[in-house]
Amino acid sequence: MVEESVSAAWLKQCLESGAECAVIDPREEGAHSVSPHLFHAVNLPLSQLELRAPRLFPRRDVPIVVAGGGDELDRRAQRRLRELGYTGAVLLEGGSPAWGELGLPLFTGFNTASKAFGEYVEHGCGTPSISADELRAMLAAGRRVVIMDSRTPAEHRRATIPGSVSTPGAELVLRYAELAQDTETTLVVNCAGRTRSIIGAQSLINAGVPNPVYALRNGTMGWSLAGHQVETQSSRRAPEPGAGTLDVARRRAAAIRERFRIGEIDAAAYQRQRDGGQRSVYLFDVRSQEEFETGHLPQAVHAPGGQLVQATDTYVAVRNARIVLYDPHGVRDVMTASWLRQMGHDDVLTLRADTVDAAGLISGPQAQIVVGLDGVQPRWLTPAEAARGLGEYEIIDLSSYRDYRAGHLPGARWLTRSRLADALRPLPPGRPLLLVSPDGVLAELGYADVAGQTDRDVHVLQGGMTRWRMEGLPLEEGEGRPLHEPDDAFVKPFEAKDREAAMRAYLGWEVGLLDAVQHHPAVHFNLYKA
Repeated sequence: MVEESVSAAWLKQCLESGAECAVIDPREEGAHSVSPHLFHAVNLPLSQLELRAPRLFPRRDVPIVVAGGGDELDRRAQRRLRELGYTGAVLLEGGSPAWGELGLPLFTGFNTASKAFGEYVEHGCGTPSISADELRAMLAAGRRVVIMDSRTPAEHRRATIPGSVSTPGAELVLRYAELAQDTETTLVVNCAGRTRSIIGAQSLINAGVPNPVYALRNGTMGWSLAGHQVETQSSRRAPEPGAGTLDVARRRAAAIRERFRIGEIDAAAYQRQRDGGQRSVYLFDVRSQEEFETGHLPQAVHAPGGQLVQATDTYVAVRNARIVLYDPHGVRDVMTASWLRQMGHDDVLTLRADTVDAAGLISGPQAQIVVGLDGVQPRWLTPAEAARGLGEYEIIDLSSYRDYRAGHLPGARWLTRSRLADALRPLPPGRPLLLVSPDGVLAELGYADVAGQTDRDVHVLQGGMTRWRMEGLPLEEGEGRPLHEPDDAFVKPFEAKDREAAMRAYLGWEVGLLDAVQHHPAVHFNLYKA
């Protein structure tokens, strides 16, 4: 008989043992970020479970410990995982509070492990940094400075340091020389806060780049708090590396590979291990979105290298799994692997590009994998049918609250899918239900949740909001009528009502993480110093 629950003492021993184990918190992202949780807890909301579990858990029998608030939500998540075939899913007895009762630290925030690691790197490596005012003075004095924004292109477009160039984290060593034509040019790496600035700057330093290198202390938040204006809608991007630049980057990466003892695996060996089922094996393609969509391995998950380090728990749930990284240039995979190794992911390899069969690559965006839809036969409504009968339906939008605010069907109410069954009871009786989500998939899962639990007719909008918009049908924007307090997303400082206070609080939280993890028994950060 498979155990239904484990104690906090057992989990502590498991995390320290080197065995494969995953810890998840099934609360919504916003609730997770403000609620005390385990350092290694990966946020996997119950409402998104069928959409995200297939990529987070490469094998179905890995131990998965559900450790949220110790309440009914935890029990529902554990039951659902078992129903989906994840046989190792168990409850943490007492949830996160039981962990705290052992005298072990609990954390708030989001992507906590990656953020703590950034602070650890700055402290351990002495990563050079400059303030917003110091950078502004350098620019005013006419110094040769290249500012590289190490975030995603979308974040760069939203708000960045004036004149900066989008160069996502893993691209820095590959592309910096296309921006700085001499070794006297100062290189400044920025992000929104601290982590990607620190990791990006230290990447250049570790790779032996001869230029002066600095992290912009506190990123665009520090820039704004100093009273300076950010730039919006920038489309600047670092150029593709030329042949000479690529050759130098590869030589720098080869030195990093040797220094950090990063091994390789060929495509056939990877496939055997993946199919063997004895280990959890992840394969991440760490290139740009455009390169990934041009051609990628069918099993690869797109995870740009900088994001894989910045938000590791978004991609990797299983501790002590094998992680395989792919970049045909042989630069971004090595740089990313060097950081994952230091974060405590000991089994990280790069995939030998010369063993990959180009004929087996597929093009297009990341394919969606969804479990739990077998046998589900929803009653679909086309957008045109739904538009003709808008006043007849009780419309429930299961999208993120951000997406709902940006545009929803007229009269639609909002909630998270995990609350759907409970929300039906107080609604006016009799009216048929229309479920809506971004592409219809989450609404289809919602249909499976409630179709047999209500006397109402339940329908699903075919193609979701994507198709509704494509057909030019009417939208309402704004806060609308949520059926509960929105808690599905981490509130970023720029989204807060008091942005300045939120930015200061966030930066203080990041800096404070170092003390919290210094003596944590289950944190295994390890800097490889020269």
